[in-house]
Amino acid sequence: MKAGETLYAVCEICIQSVDHGDGGEIILSAKDEVNHNVAKDPGLWLDFSADDVAYWIACGPSDCQHHNGPFDKSYRHFSSGKPVRYCSQKLFVGTKANDKGQQLEKQIQEEWDYWEYALRRVIAVIRTLAERGLAFRGTEERFGSLQNGNFLGLLELISQFDPFLAGHISKYGNSGKGNPSWCSKTTCEELIQLMAQKVHALIVDKVKSSGYFSLSVDSTPDLSHIDQLSVVLRYLKDGQPIERFLTFLEMKSYTGEEMANQVLQYLREACRLNFSKCRGQSYDNAANMSGRYKGMQQKILETNKFAIYVPCAAHSLNLVGRSAVDCCQEAVNFFSTVQLLYTFFSASSSRWKILKGCIGNESVLKSLSDTRWEAHATATAAILKSFLKILEALEYIAEDQSQKGDARREANNIADKMQELEFVFMLNFWNEILQNFHRVSQVLQNEDVNLKTCADLYVSLADQLCTSRDEFERYEAATKEMLPDVDYKAATTRKRIRKKVSNDGDAPEVYLNARDKFRITTFYTIVDKLETEMKRRGEIYKEIAERLSFLSDVPHNVTSSSTNIERYSQCCQKLIDAYPEDFNSNFSAELQQLHSYVRHKFSATKNVKTRFSHAELYKIIVEDNIECAFPNVDIGFRIFFNINGHKLLS
Repeated sequence: MKAGETLYAVCEICIQSVDHGDGGEIILSAKDEVNHNVAKDPGLWLDFSADDVAYWIACGPSDCQHHNGPFDKSYRHFSSGKPVRYCSQKLFVGTKANDKGQQLEKQIQEEWDYWEYALRRVIAVIRTLAERGLAFRGTEERFGSLQNGNFLGLLELISQFDPFLAGHISKYGNSGKGNPSWCSKTTCEELIQLMAQKVHALIVDKVKSSGYFSLSVDSTPDLSHIDQLSVVLRYLKDGQPIERFLTFLEMKSYTGEEMANQVLQYLREACRLNFSKCRGQSYDNAANMSGRYKGMQQKILETNKFAIYVPCAAHSLNLVGRSAVDCCQEAVNFFSTVQLLYTFFSASSSRWKILKGCIGNESVLKSLSDTRWEAHATATAAILKSFLKILEALEYIAEDQSQKGDARREANNIADKMQELEFVFMLNFWNEILQNFHRVSQVLQNEDVNLKTCADLYVSLADQLCTSRDEFERYEAATKEMLPDVDYKAATTRKRIRKKVSNDGDAPEVYLNARDKFRITTFYTIVDKLETEMKRRGEIYKEIAERLSFLSDVPHNVTSSSTNIERYSQCCQKLIDAYPEDFNSNFSAELQQLHSYVRHKFSATKNVKTRFSHAELYKIIVEDNIECAFPNVDIGFRIFFNINGHKLLS
């Protein structure tokens, strides 16, 4: 062992206890005075004896730290029968012989700073691409290649203005596998995963701190055709509802029970969330999601009876139109022709050029969509606006001998269908209905719309459809203006005599003319189906809205009447019965006090308000920091905003 290391060895070895004199100090003989092992210079030390070790423990050099420190904390008693020993780690702190250690620390710090600077630039690029949902990698992982993707491409772009990054790429960019650079796909994926974990943990912490949350789930196939469940949570932060995507879960089964178990397992194990705080759930209207008996929403309710199911408002509106089309063959044929018209022109650049030449700057034809019903509105509007010009383009193609025979035949067939009275009638009727649907759908997808507004919009559409049922003549008149010399198609066909069977009875056979048949079997069927579905789905939102809508009903008068007090009590009691674990008997008194507080707050200002939305009232509570004064009301608003219709997945 080197002399310079001997001092540290003394501090680490096991040392036997020594006897002390009456004064507690070690008694040294004359021999100890010339012992080189007690010298302060370690270079003079020889082999240590027990007395030498005892000396250094008792005294220690005057220039060492802790030389008078107690040893009682290092007391050890070994069960092997060995003597009791005392040991103190790092008792002495030696001094460095030269500055090589400082140079090494400086070199390590410089190396640390270098890689930190490089990592900061890499993280900035990764975050930029991730925020915009852009692809990272290309077909080649090499700087200088045009196929190296967005990640390496952005690093190259920044290096043109950043000398540090330019030098880093030049030195380490294409260093190959096994050499650190922070620019490899492995490092990139690890950083993305770390960022995802950080964001996920942050969202979960905010959900936990908000108290209540609600759940939205939808199935989404990826590019590899693997169906996944996208999980979204809704919660409140600073009085504002927030919706945050959490993860994709690969679907193991399409049954409602299996999907519910999969989502619940993720929320409990991966997120560590208390699912009893969930107050709402929202999905699309698929049977395995919204089924009343075996759907996912029912299985969630069996786990937490307070997680009220709220169907996606915009998606429900799409299904109303879809069900009305499917109930009538004439409607199915109409939209098939609309899609056929777009497909015919869009399949050929030359035919599309002819169409553009005929319609000029007007709206071009649009395709239908299976998931976005509002696409039907733009498609019918484009045809109605350029009806005659589209017919002109079809007739031009049908007569153009340079076109293929199949193209001329198809153009002629489509033109014949467009000139049928039934088609033009359906075009006028559906365009008006779909435009109303489109405007309402835009409102329903607004972040600020509440359940009461949603229910009122559904009722207004149902009333409009009820009015449209008596306006057959108006649609017919608009159709006759476009096709004055065309009659109903069925009027030109031969009557089909139905063969009677034994249980038909003696009632005479009723024959309808073409107009009445179209009015009864097509027009009335579509309108009645639309109205029925609209009312049925609107009742769902109305029922939920009425449960919490009274929170924002601020009386105009300062003195509340006995009727208002009774109404407050009844509404509050219904809510207490629905959520017994969240509210107590003080709810009604707190709500009356809050409404009185709001009236006095605005009566002292020039901007006197008499009507408030739920969002405006809760904003007052949050901004004035009076949640503790109205705990039951605060909980009521938070539950309201959590079940207030989910539109993210619609």
